[in-house]
Amino acid sequence: MVMTCWKTLGIEPTQDIDLIRAAYRARLPKHHPESNPCGFQALRSGYEAALEAARAEPADRVLLVDTPPDAGTQLLSDFEDLLEDPARRFNVHAWQVFIRQLDSLPLDRLEDLGWGLLNELMQSGPLSSRCALLLVQRLGWSDQLLNVDFDSARRIDEFLHDLKRPDPFDVGLMGEWSPPAQMETLWYINSLDQLYQHRPLHEYVHFASQATCVALPADPALMRRMLVQHTLAGMAGKGLREACVELHHQAPEDLDALFLLTRQNTLLGLEEHALQGWLKLWHEHRHPKAADYLLELCERHHPQRLPLLIQAFDRREEARELDIRPDPETPAMHPETLARWFNALRADLDGFAGAYAQWQVGGDTRPLQAFFNDDEQDADLHRLYRHAWALREGAYEDLQQVLDEPPSGDVLEELILEGFRYRAGQKIRAQSAPPAAEGSPACRMPEPVSPWAFWRLGTRLGRAAFFGQSLGLTVFGLLSALMMSVTPGAALTLLALTLLLLAGASVRRLHDMGRGTPTLLLGVALAFVLPVIPLALFVWPGDRLPNRYGLPPGAQPHLDEASG
Repeated sequence: MVMTCWKTLGIEPTQDIDLIRAAYRARLPKHHPESNPCGFQALRSGYEAALEAARAEPADRVLLVDTPPDAGTQLLSDFEDLLEDPARRFNVHAWQVFIRQLDSLPLDRLEDLGWGLLNELMQSGPLSSRCALLLVQRLGWSDQLLNVDFDSARRIDEFLHDLKRPDPFDVGLMGEWSPPAQMETLWYINSLDQLYQHRPLHEYVHFASQATCVALPADPALMRRMLVQHTLAGMAGKGLREACVELHHQAPEDLDALFLLTRQNTLLGLEEHALQGWLKLWHEHRHPKAADYLLELCERHHPQRLPLLIQAFDRREEARELDIRPDPETPAMHPETLARWFNALRADLDGFAGAYAQWQVGGDTRPLQAFFNDDEQDADLHRLYRHAWALREGAYEDLQQVLDEPPSGDVLEELILEGFRYRAGQKIRAQSAPPAAEGSPACRMPEPVSPWAFWRLGTRLGRAAFFGQSLGLTVFGLLSALMMSVTPGAALTLLALTLLLLAGASVRRLHDMGRGTPTLLLGVALAFVLPVIPLALFVWPGDRLPNRYGLPPGAQPHLDEASG
């Protein structure tokens, strides 16, 4: 072994420690643990053996042939055993025990050993992220990527990034399983998660529906996640429903548990139980899926009442007390309500339902009026559609009739009337509110200002008015200059006043162009280099639309609807 170590390092036997280290460093780039792990391990073993031989007495060197491997080699072998042992591979405590053994190595030897451990880790197959991250944090590989070549650094960085993803379940529960069972379970759970998160749900259903025999650990979090995935993907099953029932009994106030149970009842065709669940989800939580299912149920059993239920579900939040008037940009109905109306049109509803849906979407009132004038229509249906029409076109008395409707014993009719009462109450409160005489001054657009209001520097001045004022001020300035020889004091005063008025007119002209004082100062500075720059004030057009300085010159003042 002694002669082999010297051949590995490529030097003659010596007791010079520095020479041995230099030979090791010279050969290390050719035997990197990432690109040549076997060569690196042989080089490291030869380096350790050479150091032992150099430090030993001549009589002791013969004994090195039978010397056991050094501590670094032994730790690498222990790590391989850890990865191959199914009882310890996913055991956090076993990894912590191994990591504590690394503290006995010097820092220089630990750094070299770390690359060998990383190579074994990257080639070991499925791992526990929780366990592997303990070793990653101890050896700090992410901080040493600059010490390796680009391709190796990229592969290591991708590997470390993958380790940051949490384990699909508590993998420590598989400690007593055989390696094939462990790999099969990990593959199956990871496949389900991948299909659920990144593929269409029908692919998930197809995969999960295949008959198979896979061991699953007793992990409550995993069981609940699989229950959620199967239910949301649309997979029905009595066992799944029993799990949902048990989950709901454990947490009766849990919204998710109630939704899962109701969804399973729907998938299994238990409409009575499903209806109770969806009604509770709608009344207590305004769950959007509850509205979708109730509309589906109504279309299947009572298609003539489908438009009524669509309008009942179009709820809007109460206006804030500080709002002076409703926002004119607020849409007439919610986007999901508009989508429901178009779906109702595609359903080819006849009678009252079809005419009302056409009126809501297209505004054609003639078919609807024909049904209103038909005395042979069902009295209850006629009354409900009259209430629905009143919510949009009715007067105060019509809305009051909606509020005065007594509770109904029919579940669907009461659900419709509940929504109608809510909307009727909103409209009555809105009609009863006193109109605002004037809007907030801070929210109104400033009115146009006279071009001769030279003291209002924050307003706009049109191009024609600026040309006239500039011409007049220029003539006034020339007259002031001619008076310089007669009355110098008065002439200087008039000249200064002329310049101030001209500067104010320039600022107001810039405001008309959407600019401010900084642009004026920049123009004055550049005028010494390009004297033609001030001509832009005479040529450049002003903003045709209102800007932050007010309306365009000559525009009509803004009149609010309340005052007009």
